[in-house]
Amino acid sequence: MLQDSIAFLANKQKNLTTRQHHNNKGELTKIEEITCNSAGKETKHVQTTNNSSIRLIYDYDSTLTRVLEERWYSNSKLIQRIKYIYNQKGYLDETIELDEKDKQLASTKYEYDILSGLVIGMKAQKHVTNYEYNFDNNNNCTTKYEFYDDYPVKITEREIKYR
Repeated sequence: MLQDSIAFLANKQKNLTTRQHHNNKGELTKIEEITCNSAGKETKHVQTTNNSSIRLIYDYDSTLTRVLEERWYSNSKLIQRIKYIYNQKGYLDETIELDEKDKQLASTKYEYDILSGLVIGMKAQKHVTNYEYNFDNNNNCTTKYEFYDDYPVKITEREIKYR
């Protein structure tokens, strides 16, 4: 029985790598094209699924931080751009969603806990999302509570087994 597989292909300069994903029947399901700079750092990532009508393109800066995401229809029509803005500590500070004409559709500002670096709040124009966390004795997050406009909407629990 075949397993899902990934084939890696690289050009001679090793600045473009193609990953081909196949399902257990050997059918191509996804292609990823990764472009790297001379230092081998990823600068662009294009992902296309075999049965999808959408293609994703990710652009990165010199520190490998994603700065732009583009979503395209397979007929080469741009659907949406998402710009990522980071603060001095490297945390995501804001996302800005743009349409195909670079008109701003939405933006989200992020607020972080100074000590843990975890997101404690997100302000998306008129709505506010807040988070609360519980930690175990090893200072690992075991429960995350998500509130949307002060209403609880999601609880994520993690069970960690220590040896």
